[in-house]
Amino acid sequence: MNFVAIDFETAKYSRESACSVGLVKYVNGEKIDTFYSLIRPPVLYVRPDFTDIHGLTVEDVKDAPNFAQLWESAIKPFIDNLPLVAHNAQFDMSVLHAVLDWYELPVPNYYYFDSLAVAKKMWPDFEC
Repeated sequence: MNFVAIDFETAKYSRESACSVGLVKYVNGEKIDTFYSLIRPPVLYVRPDFTDIHGLTVEDVKDAPNFAQLWESAIKPFIDNLPLVAHNAQFDMSVLHAVLDWYELPVPNYYYFDSLAVAKKMWPDFEC
């Protein structure tokens, strides 16, 4: 199976505040490539309680490229036309859509799968 696993971290509750992205590409079920970048959010602020979750601060992201700079040069080519997989995909896909909307970039129609939903079906008695 071929896909790209995607994971965003945000600086605050608003979805366009992406402050990092991680991508892992799988081809024929094998990991073949990775990409990670810090992202400068549109408003340079990171909630302290979010720092407690992901460890990122304003100091970490202040000199990072913004999402629009990363999208065309790195993220979009990395994903290509592969389906996306995320754990709690509703969150990660909403971040992707929000940040693309923020920068007025076209939103591709990616197929995506939610590994959290799959885990809940496979292990219904396990607390996810």
